[in-house]
Amino acid sequence: MRVTLDSLPGRVSKCSVALINPPYFERYSRSQRSPGVIKSGTMYYPYWLAHAAALLDQRGFPIYLYDCPAANMRREALLSELMNFQPRLAILETSTASAVNDCKLAAELKVALPGLSICMVGTHVTALWEETLRGFPGVDFVAIGEYDGIVAELAELLNHTAAGVAPALSELGAIAALGFRLADGTPARGPVRPPYRGCRWASLDCSHLSAVFESRKLLLLPG
Repeated sequence: MRVTLDSLPGRVSKCSVALINPPYFERYSRSQRSPGVIKSGTMYYPYWLAHAAALLDQRGFPIYLYDCPAANMRREALLSELMNFQPRLAILETSTASAVNDCKLAAELKVALPGLSICMVGTHVTALWEETLRGFPGVDFVAIGEYDGIVAELAELLNHTAAGVAPALSELGAIAALGFRLADGTPARGPVRPPYRGCRWASLDCSHLSAVFESRKLLLLPG
């Protein structure tokens, strides 16, 4: 069973966004303090991706969260799902141990879906955002630090940019803590994003969302 959140009452049509915990080793847990293949029965679901998904959903974007290690979803299956969903933006979570794998996956997705923009997120690319943009042409953007607000602003920019047209560099540079490339390929970034203060989720209505494991696959279901 799979459910995308793109047909709720009152939703204005916007570009689709895929949030991906990429395929790697089965039961590889990126979200835990020390990412690795788990040996116990506890597997962290990608809660930071879920945070970003909730914010994107609140802003009216059709979203689909793929937790590939939990579902044992291989590259071919993920690609098939994405071909059906046709996202404009894909958010890929990464970790140090899986970084090369994840960035190579980004390149594969770009070949299969030429109109797709890819933003990498997580602590590894936060620390090495310039190296990531220099070394992996398949990665378009890097969210530096806590990324829910960053990817929401990026999605809004892409939504107002014609398909197949790159956003203006001045507009990309206005998104705080977003890493991107200049025309000559040099990595650049937006200004420092002020730290969040207080509970920024207090006003976020997620009453129609519930995250559940079913057959070891994370689904986002309307409540």
